[in-house]
Amino acid sequence: MSNLSRNNLCLKIAAFICACAVMLPCAKAQMAVDSFDGPVTQNEINSFKSYIQTLTPAADNIGNNWAQGHSGEQTKAMGLMYEITGDTAILDQMIKFCDAVLSERNDLAPAPVGQHVIWTGRIDPVWPNNTTTTPIGTGGEQGDPVGHLGNCAQLILQTPSIWNTTVPIGDPHGYGATYLARAKTFVAGADAAIDGTFSNRCWTSPTRIANISPRLAPTNPVTRCPGTSR
Repeated sequence: MSNLSRNNLCLKIAAFICACAVMLPCAKAQMAVDSFDGPVTQNEINSFKSYIQTLTPAADNIGNNWAQGHSGEQTKAMGLMYEITGDTAILDQMIKFCDAVLSERNDLAPAPVGQHVIWTGRIDPVWPNNTTTTPIGTGGEQGDPVGHLGNCAQLILQTPSIWNTTVPIGDPHGYGATYLARAKTFVAGADAAIDGTFSNRCWTSPTRIANISPRLAPTNPVTRCPGTSR
């Protein structure tokens, strides 16, 4: 076995172990780890597939459900396992979770999940993790939902053979019937979040922040999103 093949195999095994690790704390079904040597086995793959069918996407990002919380970690694990296996049943469940996280974006979701005026004074395309503060802050955790959407889209775009295939789980939110259409929606959804808050409001000039609210005017040329220590 070449060094490259050995390295790829090691990475795949490590990814599988990580995927299992992030799932186990809240496991409702058992996942098998047959061995820590050699490639991932079909039994391990089947047990993972059975387990993820028991999972339900979080209803919002309160408490960082879609960042370091269960749904965020589970979505990452599904992405890793699809990279290992190429099994579209795993990708389909990841798409189900990405459908959910996009639909829960603040500007898209109805109240009480969405429609919150955040620190910008607007109903921005973000995923609030605490709606009891004044103002409602956003921070680095916003990158996780965007990352889930981007990662899922990339995995689809790297698999041209499925682009024109209808996604078997249906299209409850109208995000596109085929895999390719879904990927385009996820990219657009991620871009909207980046353009609508990150690049437009967070990393900007002191003058612009001062115009939004003098109380938030920073002393440094570049500022973080108010309401977070990140």
